[in-house]
Amino acid sequence: MALSSQRLAGTPTTWVFAETRTKPAILAALEQGRASISSNPLNPRVELYADAEGDGHFEMMMGDNIIPNGRPVSFEVRLAGGGIGGASYRVRVIKNRSEFGVILTDGTTLSVQFCDTPEAGKRSYYRVEIEGPQVPFAEVPNSMALSENMVALSNPIYFNYNPNF
Repeated sequence: MALSSQRLAGTPTTWVFAETRTKPAILAALEQGRASISSNPLNPRVELYADAEGDGHFEMMMGDNIIPNGRPVSFEVRLAGGGIGGASYRVRVIKNRSEFGVILTDGTTLSVQFCDTPEAGKRSYYRVEIEGPQVPFAEVPNSMALSENMVALSNPIYFNYNPNF
C-alpha cells in the first residue's frame, strides 16, 4: 500500500491506503473503506488489521469484509508516521457501536493486539479510536484545542456485512 509523503495541511487529515498514487487507485481504496483519519497530519495515522485465518498473517485491513467462521480473530492496531516520541496512546476498540475494550500502546512499538470471536452467522464490525497527546500543528493553531485528546480513528473491519448495500 502506498501512502503519500507529501506535506499535508488539513485538519483533520484523511489517510488513504491505495495501491498506487493514481486517481483510480485512490478512488478504489476509498470505495473499499481503506482509510483512516488523524486530527492533524503530524499525529500518527492508525492502521487496523486482522488475522481471520489464524496463521499469524494479518490479511485483512480496514474496509475488508468476510463471513466469520466462529473461530477467534486476532487484530492489530498500528500507529505510524507521526506522533510524540515515547508517548503512550489509548486505543479504544469499538465493536458494533459499543466499547469492547481499551488498550494502551507503549512508547516504542506504538502497536497493540487484541482477540475476539465474531459470531458465525451474525454481522459485526470492529474499529478503533486513538486518544493521547497531540502534536502541535502551527498551520492551524487552534486545532489542538478543538481535537482535545482525539488523535485518530479507523474505518471498520466487517464480518458478514452485505457488500451490496
